[in-house]
Amino acid sequence: MVPKSNVESSDGSVVKVYYTILRKIGGETETSPDATYTVGRELGKGDLTVLGARNGSAAYRASSSPRYLRAISTATRQDITAEWRYEGDLSGATGTSFLDTQPWRVIHARTADAATSVLPVHFSGSGTDSASTTGAAAFGALLTLGRPYAWGHRSWGANIDPNLIGNAGFVEISTSPSSMAARHSNGTVSVWGQSNTGGVVTPIPVNIRRVVGNAGAFAAIRDNGTLQAWGSESQGGKLNDAASLVNDADRVVGSGWAFCCRRVGGELVPWGPATHGGELPPALIAQKFKDVMGNFGAFCALRENGTLAAWKDDAFGGVLKNGAETATNVASLGSATSRAFSVITTDRKIIAWGPDTHGGALSEAARLVSDCVEIVATWGAFCARRQNGNVVCWGDPNRGNNFPPAWAAYDFIQVVGTARAFAGLLRDGRVVTWGDPTFGGNSSAVAHLLVGIRAVYANSEAFAAIRDDNVVVTWGIPNGGGTPTSEQQNALNQNMSYEAPGNALSETSAQGKALAIYRRKHETLVVG
Repeated sequence: MVPKSNVESSDGSVVKVYYTILRKIGGETETSPDATYTVGRELGKGDLTVLGARNGSAAYRASSSPRYLRAISTATRQDITAEWRYEGDLSGATGTSFLDTQPWRVIHARTADAATSVLPVHFSGSGTDSASTTGAAAFGALLTLGRPYAWGHRSWGANIDPNLIGNAGFVEISTSPSSMAARHSNGTVSVWGQSNTGGVVTPIPVNIRRVVGNAGAFAAIRDNGTLQAWGSESQGGKLNDAASLVNDADRVVGSGWAFCCRRVGGELVPWGPATHGGELPPALIAQKFKDVMGNFGAFCALRENGTLAAWKDDAFGGVLKNGAETATNVASLGSATSRAFSVITTDRKIIAWGPDTHGGALSEAARLVSDCVEIVATWGAFCARRQNGNVVCWGDPNRGNNFPPAWAAYDFIQVVGTARAFAGLLRDGRVVTWGDPTFGGNSSAVAHLLVGIRAVYANSEAFAAIRDDNVVVTWGIPNGGGTPTSEQQNALNQNMSYEAPGNALSETSAQGKALAIYRRKHETLVVG
């Protein structure tokens, strides 16, 4: 008999099962032929709606982005079990929510009798933590067919080449504070913006599988696992010797002026100024980690055994404190403000460290949380979403830690942050906001439009939401992306789509044919 725990841990995978009969002394041992199964939970029945923004991990302010998509019944708005599968994959995962680790890929979701496909990350935001209200941010967008677009302040990333707008096939837009980099499905990268933040690069990067930004540069992973960087050389735009030798890069994250690469084997290779984490402490050089995260002046990393490491400036959380230094049960890295870090433990509690002014000290309510799902941040405050949909905030009251008590029982699907405000997508499709009113914390002017919302994205100064009818609703600092021109608004409304056309179950598509053939060849083992 196969233990239930083994079956549950195999959810979403393909397994082979066999049995062996041991005869009495002298008898021959008999082994059965292999039986192949795809393992999955029983899918829900009824119409399907997917809610949530795709993971904005390629942006400079990646910690402001949520990472989980949610499947709900269109009729009842309650959770429904769905199968989630990236395009091109023959297997996936089942559940009511899905951790979006590859936001540049179309994600197919299906119930027993309904299906949809969510397009790659729709918007990406630029900007800084400046409190200026004149506009210092922009949005990049992927319109239908993967055509790049931008709006907001032209000096902060909205100055896209008009000749680029009509080109199809782009899968992700990465951002620094004032530049953007659009990656095409063929591995080429097109950039625009300010030269001192990565908006100019020669020659055009090719064979690129991922690009991420920091405060002054971009870093890229090539298809062969090697690295490339451009932008301000003093802010990570030039590889050091160790980074130049990497040929097995798994992922790259940024701090303010540095980058850190995690290699396939778990070793870390940072570069950039030592003051911002660009040099790994000697004691950590040979160690292996499963994840790494940066804020403006430091990095923290998680080992497989549930312990943490951090390095560089103590004023930015570069020294573990508040129990982080002794924790052995950290399950995942949570989020980062500009100067503090947060993580989630295996018992779903929260640990945070860094300056109190930036969320380094938990509130009493945050200390009591024991069902944390994910954490997002502004530049000065954190917001944790719980399993029951309630949220808890802590940090700077002027930058998002002013959540209205009257909303304590609201059921949030996702929360996203600008530099100084939060927006929460509710189960019923409405959006509520809090924090600095100027930076998107006051959405009263567009509240009547914020119904039937599928996803909310942010830059540092404004929010952009996609409705069921694919109308884009924006608010925040007008010149920072909060108020598109009429021409830009029309372009967005006519060319933005949350979902891909067609049906994920259709055998007319290449991946649909492959999935149908695969399922005809394999039985399905249902997890109850």
